[in-house]
Amino acid sequence: MKDTNAAKDARAANAGIAGQAAAEKRPARSRASGIQRRADIIGATLRVMAREGLRAVSHRAVATEAQVPLAATTYYFRDLEDLIVESFLHWSERQGGEIAQFQARVLALLAGFEASGLAPAARAEALAEAAALYVQDQVQRLRDAGVLEYAPLHEAIRMPRLRAALERQQQAHLGFLEKVHIALGSPRAALDAQITNSVLLGLEKAALLAQGPVDTRPALLRYLQGVLAPR
Repeated sequence: MKDTNAAKDARAANAGIAGQAAAEKRPARSRASGIQRRADIIGATLRVMAREGLRAVSHRAVATEAQVPLAATTYYFRDLEDLIVESFLHWSERQGGEIAQFQARVLALLAGFEASGLAPAARAEALAEAAALYVQDQVQRLRDAGVLEYAPLHEAIRMPRLRAALERQQQAHLGFLEKVHIALGSPRAALDAQITNSVLLGLEKAALLAQGPVDTRPALLRYLQGVLAPR
């Protein structure tokens, strides 16, 4: 009898453990499903934005693109501004790796300049080549990324969270460019960083508007020759 009772107790304990494990798995699966659905909605928002522009983004358009019920977009995002901002932040974080690689290449070039004593003309050519390749990659091979980068600018005027996100992104770009100008010996690195940022933005916009490939290297080289000229 004791053995029988012990076996019953063991079976009951095992059943309890199995039930607890099943209960724990259900919320985990539910959370995973929720995370995936939210990611699907963000991906759909970015596709609509890239294909048709920011003004085409609506809860209905995104739900149709994501193939989810309309109510899902309002469940995971409290309003349209929240949906747009979170989608832009997701895209911006995804682009961060590519930007970091470009910045690492430029910083490596600058370190090489110091080690080799390269002449200013050669430095300008090397930097222009690196910058032109980056712009070409962003505009020609990743055209959607360029569209997504500029699409939120006008909407940021009326969306405080989006404006704050764009300002953080710009400050990060300016911080990197300031480091570049410090390495190049600029006495006014912060001001030069703002000018360089404006030059790059202008070239990217012109390239986006063009129907075919645009060679930005000549303009970048001319600008960098001026930056590196003796002062």
